[in-house]
Amino acid sequence: MFLCKSLREIRDRTNHRLVLLTVNRLLEYTGIEISLYYLTREVRAEGLGLSLEPEITLSGGFLSPEEVRKLYQHPEIKKLGAEADRWLAEGCLCFACKHKEEVIAYSWCDLQRCNSRYVSFPLQPDEAYLFRARTFQGYRGRNLAPYLRYELYKSLDRLGRSRFYSITEYLNASAIAFKNKLKARPVKLCLYLGFFGHRAANLTLKRYPA
Repeated sequence: MFLCKSLREIRDRTNHRLVLLTVNRLLEYTGIEISLYYLTREVRAEGLGLSLEPEITLSGGFLSPEEVRKLYQHPEIKKLGAEADRWLAEGCLCFACKHKEEVIAYSWCDLQRCNSRYVSFPLQPDEAYLFRARTFQGYRGRNLAPYLRYELYKSLDRLGRSRFYSITEYLNASAIAFKNKLKARPVKLCLYLGFFGHRAANLTLKRYPA
């Protein structure tokens, strides 16, 4: 009985999010954007059980501007080079994990502001905003995303940053599962309203205990 109830709850939650996702996609065609998202706080947690396939050996570190521009020649992200230049100009840092000197996963971080398309606020000296993480296609499904995140935590910790913010889309079940694996916690649930590319409203629906 308990198992059946749990399965029904999972099914209903999944169907609920699929309906919202479908409605959201249809509205976007009319120039209306309605997005639910969590402002999430992450910390460096121990005991995450990270493991990699034996044939993968990784080294991680922040990339120089020259290395970032070389990275953005990769065919999967070449068209995003302009936004990489903008983030570099704003002082953001790009952290990458390499396998045999090849970048296979990376993430951006901002030490000045939590500056997403939804919300923007200044950070404290011990905080960082993490965004735009990617694992290249040939290396997906190998547990690299949490490993990349954890290595980034350690590197930022050496810079005096121990608290991290990120944005988690409410409808992105895989992103929520990823944040749960990192033992991240939501700060608040918000509703973003946009019309033709302009922000109309950004409402806090729920705040979570620290």
